[in-house]
Amino acid sequence: MSMSETEPQEVLEQLDAVHHVALPVHDLDQSVHWYRTSFCCQEVYRDRTQAILQFANLRLVLVLPSQQRLHLAFVKPDAAEFGRIKEQSDGVHSTMVSDPSGHIVELVLPEEAA
Repeated sequence: MSMSETEPQEVLEQLDAVHHVALPVHDLDQSVHWYRTSFCCQEVYRDRTQAILQFANLRLVLVLPSQQRLHLAFVKPDAAEFGRIKEQSDGVHSTMVSDPSGHIVELVLPEEAA
């Protein structure tokens, strides 16, 4: 059965999921306040360099520019095939790669696999 012949739910179960998007911000407090008052989200983690906001369908990581570049993260059960897995400051286990255009892509192990 080809992808075009599979049931829609089966296709969704085969697709990778976005874990988070990381955006550089100049002021964590100001940015967290803006997102929390503008959208329905919850702050789930914060340290001195980043804050993580949980939305219904993904996490938004607000990070000071000196700490990390803009990147996109996917949940990827076979992330170890792309590089060495490291535990990040927020507790996720992941590896970083670059796409052909040089964009940073983080591959995150599912929580149950970490």
